[in-house]
Amino acid sequence: MKVKTIIEKKLLNNPKRAVRLVTAFSDRYWQKLGEKLVLKSFYKTFNNVPAYKDFLKKEGIKNPEKIQNIQDFKKYVPITTKENYINKYPLSARCKQSAEIPFALSTSGGTTGKPILQAHANEEFDPLAIQIYLEYLLDLSEKKVLYINAFALGSWYGGIVSTFLGHSIAKNKRYKITVSLCGLEPKIILNIIEAIGKEYDLIIISTYPSFFRLILQEAKNRQFPIQNYPIIPLCSGELFTWNFKQFLAQKLSLNLLCELIDMYGATDVGIIGISTPLSLLIQEKIASKKISISSIQSECFSLLQYNPAINYIEEVSNELVITRNFDAVQVPLIRYRIKDSGGLISFEKLYNKELKEELKQRGFSKKPIKWPFIFIQGRADQAVILLGANIYPQQIKNILEKVGNNLFNNFKIGVENTEKPRFTICLELLPNISLNKINLEQTRDKYHKIFLEELLKDLDFKDAYQKAPEFLDPLVRIYPFKEGPFSQEIKTKPKYLIQ
Repeated sequence: MKVKTIIEKKLLNNPKRAVRLVTAFSDRYWQKLGEKLVLKSFYKTFNNVPAYKDFLKKEGIKNPEKIQNIQDFKKYVPITTKENYINKYPLSARCKQSAEIPFALSTSGGTTGKPILQAHANEEFDPLAIQIYLEYLLDLSEKKVLYINAFALGSWYGGIVSTFLGHSIAKNKRYKITVSLCGLEPKIILNIIEAIGKEYDLIIISTYPSFFRLILQEAKNRQFPIQNYPIIPLCSGELFTWNFKQFLAQKLSLNLLCELIDMYGATDVGIIGISTPLSLLIQEKIASKKISISSIQSECFSLLQYNPAINYIEEVSNELVITRNFDAVQVPLIRYRIKDSGGLISFEKLYNKELKEELKQRGFSKKPIKWPFIFIQGRADQAVILLGANIYPQQIKNILEKVGNNLFNNFKIGVENTEKPRFTICLELLPNISLNKINLEQTRDKYHKIFLEELLKDLDFKDAYQKAPEFLDPLVRIYPFKEGPFSQEIKTKPKYLIQ
């Protein structure tokens, strides 16, 4: 039996020992380990992945041994993208040739255009990392847990990874976990919680952040006291802003730092980062302007921590570039530009004793995991661009959350071309909410004023608006639930650009 397997078995048999081990290592240890493993992943990918070998050859790199250190890696190894790598080579050529056939297949939601078909190794659903995290945050081994997968079911990555990880953890006899696959069905989710929720210490609902609006609306419709149940939101698939975290914490009566989980990942690269009580506390302080981070300019961001031994991440031109550990995946990616805007901050730069004391006061006294921080500000390739102004979906989302949105389920932005281009915001009402003609006009005028006032705080938008207000003045359209541009059945995470 391999040494790695023996160690993992011992850790799985004693989750608290695993937590002590992970929190014992220094931030320098994690960074150096990441640098060592990323070079190994580069060499292995060159030797085991036909597509990558051909890609490097076309980029003029025939001898990877010339890449001797992390400086060489960053300087000479070309960046891969969906356009120059994934779309250029068939899936079979991008898989490790030394690996067995794929354990699972998934597809992305096609948010950036054509959906990605991705192959996954069994190792990608190894529950060790998530078990350690849930033990660290929730003392999982001491609780009776109902785990509800409320991602889109089928071939979508979020639903697949949530299902496999849930079942893998439930199979470990140290845990008392019941798994329920509900998908995007608020009525079914609440039926289950209402029937058996009181029998559990924790109810983890794994889904997209925005889907919680429909769950809360269904609870309101049936006058169900959802805040009286021990619900833990585990959210991924889209930007989870601070305003919405506060909104959920208030609606569900949560300790925001310890009872809410924010995960960051994507179909092509898997799970990348995860929130911790420390990252949430720092995000709170940045959002309330008690801490200033020069690299975080937007109000719309999420702050998490990541393990450099699994994901080696770089910040290149304000975008994230990711290399995954070769041994942990079926389809290795080297220096892959995921097209998310964001950046990195070292653990040492953000952590201090004052934060440690405040965490204790607010209910979390465990040692921090000394992983570096990653902040995400949304998709770099999803924006409405008019006269040099870039308007991102996360800006609209943040404005709605800022004003205490209790009317709308979703939104889309785009440019309506009639005689001239006009920036347009489409708003979808929550189910069971209807507006008569007078209320519709008043609501439209109210939100037009709100959007314009908030967007004018952005200097690029203000400059473009002053040049041509007839182009940038927001045209607000309001639609009933699942009508107009929202009429397609919900299958995966929301798409925020008008097609």
